[in-house]
Amino acid sequence: MSQITITSSNFNGYIGDITFYPYSGGSISYGSQTIPYTIETENFNGEYNIQLDYEGVEVNCGVQVGASPCVDITATDALVDFSGLYEYIGEGYLSYDSRTNNWTIVCDDTSPKSYALYLYFSSTYGSFVMGNVEDIVARTEEIRITEFLLLDLRPNPCGASFVPPYSWSIAAIPQYSSYGFPLEGNYTSGVPNQGTYFLENNPSCQLVPDVDANAYLEDVIASGGTTNSTINNAVNTLFEE
Repeated sequence: MSQITITSSNFNGYIGDITFYPYSGGSISYGSQTIPYTIETENFNGEYNIQLDYEGVEVNCGVQVGASPCVDITATDALVDFSGLYEYIGEGYLSYDSRTNNWTIVCDDTSPKSYALYLYFSSTYGSFVMGNVEDIVARTEEIRITEFLLLDLRPNPCGASFVPPYSWSIAAIPQYSSYGFPLEGNYTSGVPNQGTYFLENNPSCQLVPDVDANAYLEDVIASGGTTNSTINNAVNTLFEE
C-alpha cells in the first residue's frame, strides 16, 4: 500500500472534511480528519478536496496528485486556436536541435527534464504538444504548447523524431505546478496574439459536447439507439468540423 499525507503550513491541527476524486472515477469520503492526515491507498492519483473552518471562515482547499489523463483547454482571442482535448502521453520532454530543426519526443519518467506531456490533434492546425522543451544547442528549457503545422503525431508520439519540411510555432506558455503537471484555471498565453486560455482537468477524456452534437445523440437514444464515449467523441468532432 502507498501512503499519501495531507499536510499544510497554515492549517495543521485543524479538522477538515476530506474527499478524494480519483482519476479513475467516482469519489471517496474520508470524513472529518485532523490535518495532517495520512491515507493508505493503492489508487492515489486524483484530486483531494479539504473543507475546514478557519476562525469562523469556511476554507476550501484542493491538491492534485499526478497528471490527469486528459485536460480541456479553451483559448480566447488566439490567432492560432489551440483549444482542444489534450491527452496525457506520459512523463517526458521535447528535444529540439536548433541547428537542424530536428525534434524528438522523449518519454522518460526518470529525467529531471521530464514533465507531464500532452498531445492534441486538430485537423485544421496539426499536432499541439504541451510539455517541457529542451533546446540542446542553446541549452535552455521552457514549458510550451508547440504547434506542428499539419503534422499528425498520433497514435504513438513517444520516440517520434521529425525534421522539415513542416513549420512549427509556440501557441502558449502554459502554467505548470512544481510537481510537473499543468495547472487548472485562467491564464494569459504568454505569447503575442495568442490571448488567454482556460485549462480544466478532464479525467474521463470525454469531449465537452457540441450543442448540435448533443441534440443528435439525444435523438439517437430516443429512437432506441445506444452510444458510448467513443461514439460521443466522434460525433462531437464531426459537428465541430
